[in-house]
Parts: sequence; C-alpha cells; structure tokens
Amino acid sequence: MFKKDKPYRVTVLRQLGGLGDLLLLSPVFRGLKEKYPNCHLTVATTWVYGSGALPQLLKLNPFVDQVVRLEPHEYAPPMLRSCKKEFSEVPNDWNPPCIEQADEVIELNVICSMVETATMPNVVKHRTDIWCDHAGVNPSSKKPILVLSKEELAQGKRLCDDNMGQGKRIGVVLNAMSPIRAWPYAEEFTKDLQRAGYKVVTLDPVKRVADDIPALIGRQIRFVASCMAHLDAVVTPDTGLLHVAGAVGTPILGLFGSTDPLLRMREYAGSFSWPKRLVPCGGCFYVYQCLKDKDQNNHVKCMKSISRALTMCELERMLDRFGCGYN
Repeated sequence: MFKKDKPYRVTVLRQLGGLGDLLLLSPVFRGLKEKYPNCHLTVATTWVYGSGALPQLLKLNPFVDQVVRLEPHEYAPPMLRSCKKEFSEVPNDWNPPCIEQADEVIELNVICSMVETATMPNVVKHRTDIWCDHAGVNPSSKKPILVLSKEELAQGKRLCDDNMGQGKRIGVVLNAMSPIRAWPYAEEFTKDLQRAGYKVVTLDPVKRVADDIPALIGRQIRFVASCMAHLDAVVTPDTGLLHVAGAVGTPILGLFGSTDPLLRMREYAGSFSWPKRLVPCGGCFYVYQCLKDKDQNNHVKCMKSISRALTMCELERMLDRFGCGYN
C-alpha cells in the first residue's frame, strides 16, 4: 500500500461520454489528491466525444495534473472490454504510457452502469458515490468541478449583456442526449418565456427556436458554460447541460421522467419535477415499459405530463426563492 505522503503516479481512465458523467465523477479527482496529496494525477479520456468536450471540461481543474487522449477503440481496459460488446475485440497489444508509467490505474468507464443495471429499476445510489467508492476515496466535497477563468467568465457576460439585456435571464435546453428524456414542449415554452417578459437563450448545438431568440449554436462547451454562469436559471431535462449549469452554480429547474432527480441534482441549487407524481411508472430508470404500449400517445408519458403552465409556475417560484443574481 502506498504511503499517503509519497508522491506517485495515478491514472484515471474515463474513455466514454458524456458531459454529465465526467462532471459527476470529477469529485474523485479531489478525493485522490486529498488521499495522496503529492501524487501526479493523469486523466485519460476521449477526444472524439462531443468534438473534444471532455478534455475541455477538465481544463483548469486544480486536482488534475495531466489530461491525455486514449480512445476506447485503440485501447480498452479489461472491464470495458467485458461490458461493452463494441470494444470486446480491441486487440490491446500495447500499454499506453499513461498506464505503463502509472503506479495505480483506476478504471471508471463502466462501473456505474454495472451497479445501476444490477439494481434497475430500484436504483438508489448516486453516481458520484459509486465512482468514489470504486476509487477508494471520500472527498471533502462531492460537488462537480468545472473551473472557468476570469477571461472566460467575462466573455460569457458580454454575450449575455449584448444579446439578452437587462431582466431575468433564462436558459432553455431544447433536447437531451437521449431523445427519450427530452421535454417535448421546450420550444413552445421558450416562446412562453419571451411573451412573459423574460430574457431567453436556447441551449442546443444546432437548433434555433426563432430569429429573435438568442441561441448558443456551435459553441464550445467552455463558452456555453461561461454564458450559463450569467443566467438566473436554466430549464433542462436530464442531460449533460444540466450538470454544466449545476457545476457553475446556476439554479436549475430539472425536468425528470425516467430518472430520480435526487440522483442527479443532489449537489445543485434549484428545483425539479417528481416523476412518480406525474405517472405511476415515473422514475423507471430507463426500463420504459411504456414503450411496449401500442398507443404511442402513452410513450414517455412522464415527460409529456410536465405541462408548460406547471413549469412556468415552478420556475417563477424558484426565481423568487433564489432571486435575480446577475442584473
């Protein structure tokens, strides 16, 4: 066993997406530095996912010494090979330097999906806790880590000031990484907000709701994060941008159907829908029995049951509670 005061090299492998998962596991880095204060911590991740978004999220992280590229189709560690068929035949006829030179390698690719799959639909353990337990750490804070520079924050403020003006600023996430978790009324709700006098920006890599509503299209994730840091609230389904908003401290109105909001928003400010109050099968955790119904109107009824009127009411209550922080 390594002594706590001995400098040594630790490599964490996270070669899969997405944005939210990388942020949710980031407290592991804090925990490793607290456990081994003098260690050199390398994170090996993919450059392909999200056009290089994952290494961008790790930039300026005070607990990470080095970020290296390691694509899963080039090298797949044992647990990844055994759990993901698409990587089962990766030859692994070489050891990348980040593994060859490490004193300890911690694989965080699939342990969460393994634990969750074994307990579905009654998943009760937060993903951050699963990753921390697997890494053998207990960090002093389990809030996701996303550090923006003063220059980046200033850029985000300029965009918001120039395009949104004064007033309560609301960001609306139009889609989810998994379409089945998306809120079908996001575009119309954006227009509701505009009619109600809010300053609105939509968050989507390709979609725009209307010419007179600002949209963050084709922007790198750090710029998106710097803009989100200057919003008064973000309305979003369970997807990666929810965690970006939470990591920069922006209050979130989370719209949940198939997942338990407490397992996603524990560390964040905001409010959220309760799936089981919407439909009896709410919070099925990706089981989606509704998809077997011949009537397609009943498919993903949990998300369809979150009305625009209810969402507006809850948003206004949340804004009253958290205030208007940037105007």
